[in-house]
Amino acid sequence: MLASARLFDGCLFRQLLSSVVCLVALSLSTVFSAQTETLDRILAVVAGHVIMQSDVRAFVDLQLAELGTDDDSDDAILTYLIERRLVLDEVDRYVVANPPRSTADRLITEIVARFPSEEAFQRALKRVGFTTDDLRQILQDDARREAYLDNRFGAVRVPTNVELREYYDEHREQFVDAGRTKTFDEVRFSVLEQFTVDRRDFTVAEWVSSLVRRGQVIRPVLVR
Repeated sequence: MLASARLFDGCLFRQLLSSVVCLVALSLSTVFSAQTETLDRILAVVAGHVIMQSDVRAFVDLQLAELGTDDDSDDAILTYLIERRLVLDEVDRYVVANPPRSTADRLITEIVARFPSEEAFQRALKRVGFTTDDLRQILQDDARREAYLDNRFGAVRVPTNVELREYYDEHREQFVDAGRTKTFDEVRFSVLEQFTVDRRDFTVAEWVSSLVRRGQVIRPVLVR
């Protein structure tokens, strides 16, 4: 009985703490937005995790967001960060280990390669207030997220030949070479690969949308 009471009290405390964090976040956002010059402001609170405008700018300036679209607006980046945080909460629940240091080193090298020079990268890093270790942690989290998604959604049902032909017919423009549309038999393996990728991406997107619907996500209405 005492153990149950303590468990109840602990759950109640966590709920109250989360509510307090959200209320404080909203209050601070209102205060910051009212200032003539805002250095930073809260854009969202995700299950107690605060996402700041500086976080959005950091992901923009360091080219960290993988949106899959041409929309790189701040609102799109914020949505990406909200979804990323919700997925990472799931990753943490299942205690996915950090990748080897060599993986993070490789990912950092890929980020640096997006800049004209090492100096340009270092300037961007300094501009957003990050250290190399900060960037390493973000990339490690991204690697953990991908490992979790691959493990959970990597295995997909083998499509039928009818499904592949329908996919080919709907995406013929993807199988054009030198002005000629290749026949289904010529590109059957490529059709299977793309079909599998698209199905996985759709399944993951549906799952992430369900996390957003169920999650504690607050996006304050900001005073311009």
